[in-house]
Amino acid sequence: ISNALKAKFSEGRSGAFLFFTQDSKYLIKTLTKPEAKLLLSTLKSYASYMQANRKQSFLSQYFGLHSITLYSHSIYFVVTANVFPAKWRAPDEVYDIKGSWVDRH
Repeated sequence: ISNALKAKFSEGRSGAFLFFTQDSKYLIKTLTKPEAKLLLSTLKSYASYMQANRKQSFLSQYFGLHSITLYSHSIYFVVTANVFPAKWRAPDEVYDIKGSWVDRH
């Protein structure tokens, strides 16, 4: 990995890889195929909402959903703005808002 990216493993159950740009401004996260399909299915609603509410929204800003196929294995990843850039003070608490406690403890 180049000096421009920092890699971290997700603590989530998915085992996703997280990559941050050196300035921590952007985040690249690997996704499963169903997660990529879900993002695509909500794209029109998301885009409409973000156009109307970008300044006031706490939703992540998505810049791209991509896939790479290597040796017949597809890897999906999304590029987003980091909601906790390095210049900000670390949050006191962070919550996983997926909403399910199944198989989490």
